[in-house]
Amino acid sequence: MTQLRQCIGKCALITSRYFVTQFLIRAVLYYIFLQSERLDSAVHEISPSEAWRYSRPMTPSYMSSRVLWTVVYAVPPATLLPRLLQTGDWLELRQAALASSLSLLAAGLTTNVLKATVGRPRPDFLSRCHGAVRPPPLGRPCSGEPSVVAEGRRSFPSGHSALCSCLAVFASLFWAARARRPLSATSRALLALPPAAAALVAVSRVADCHHHWEDVTVGYALGALAALAGYRCYFGPPRCPCRHPTRGHWSVSNRSSHHWSLND
Repeated sequence: MTQLRQCIGKCALITSRYFVTQFLIRAVLYYIFLQSERLDSAVHEISPSEAWRYSRPMTPSYMSSRVLWTVVYAVPPATLLPRLLQTGDWLELRQAALASSLSLLAAGLTTNVLKATVGRPRPDFLSRCHGAVRPPPLGRPCSGEPSVVAEGRRSFPSGHSALCSCLAVFASLFWAARARRPLSATSRALLALPPAAAALVAVSRVADCHHHWEDVTVGYALGALAALAGYRCYFGPPRCPCRHPTRGHWSVSNRSSHHWSLND
């Protein structure tokens, strides 16, 4: 009977009106995100004095889009499921899933809108337009594949950097808030690993000539801010008042003062 009640309670968390509403919001945002992937970018003329910035050769990505999306879909479960196995707290899992998904959608949608609005050419843009012709024939229409040329106008900010930074910062925030205090040197090193890995992804986007350094810097910062905003929206800062996710009133966690967690 006890197990049955626990099962019913877990199902209620997932099928509650609150969760269904949050899920529908994310479904709409995901649809908008997919549509924003098709936005036409602004077109800018490249002057001879700045042609060198966009004349790098085309090279394969060190981290392809397929690998990126595999990481995006795999990292959140890998971050949250160990905590569920540790505590059995389904309410915390639900809130963390909502927070991480909102952060990723916010980072991705903002990145796509900025890409289309700014329309900054990639470092290999002239190679996309005219192939390996040197010097590039400025002023002539692009003769490259239209989809390749269009993608070449979506340099700022870096989507890879934004999404990887969002994943990494959220994972570090999630586990840092639940780690025992004081943090050991090993704990600090482990918490620093995800942001460091995301920084390596950002550097790789410059190394493979797909982005300028400004693109990855802004993308990384954008993703980190999205992760911080999403986390605070659902969990609040450590040891501070927070909005209870189900009762809709302000309360303070009654657990250990060393870390913040949801009231059950």
